[in-house]
Order: sequence, then C-alpha cells, then structure tokens
Amino acid sequence: SLTDEQNEMMSTKTSFEKRGQLISSLSFGFWTRFFRCEFEELWRKSLRFVFKGNSPLIRGEVASQLDYLRQLRNRIAHHECILKMDISKMENSSFEIIGLLSPHALSWLKLNLLD
Repeated sequence: SLTDEQNEMMSTKTSFEKRGQLISSLSFGFWTRFFRCEFEELWRKSLRFVFKGNSPLIRGEVASQLDYLRQLRNRIAHHECILKMDISKMENSSFEIIGLLSPHALSWLKLNLLD
C-alpha cells in the first residue's frame, strides 16, 4: 500500500514532477501485485488497456510472467545463483512483457541488442 508521503504526492495539488518521483519510487513488487486475482476488476476496467498486444490478454498469464521476472530480479539483486533458472523462459517473458507494453521498444531491442 502507499505511504502517507506517496498518497500526498498523488493529490491533485501535486506537480507532475512529484508524481513522477512517486512512480519511480515504487518497487517492481508493487507493480506486479496489480495483476493478482484480487485486482481482477481493476484489470477488466483499466489495466488491460496498458498493454498494446493484438490478442486478448488474460490477467493470470501476465501475472505469471511478471512474477517470474520479479523472482529473477530478486535473485540477481541478492546475488543469488540464476544458473539453474530457465534462461530461454526468462528471455521470452522479458520480451513478451516489453512487447505488450511497447511493440516499438521490442523492435528496437531486437534490432540493436540481439545480434
């Protein structure tokens, strides 16, 4: 949940710069929680429109991919071994989420970084 400081930043009196600071201060775990089943109604009304994919998205599938990426990120951040993790699954999950958020960014990534 948001702290009092974060709630204050989201007030209508707050500048866009402070709102940007709020968004950047939230953890990856915070964002991935939006895709849990308790937010199904939020998914149906709003969150699904964040993604640019052509096919209908299922909240649980997005949640699963984001959770996998969160686990990977946490292992790396805590200097834990990732050698036993499925590298191709990590790559596919990353590319799928990037492509859903921005097909243009995925095209750029594939063109410039995946030679």
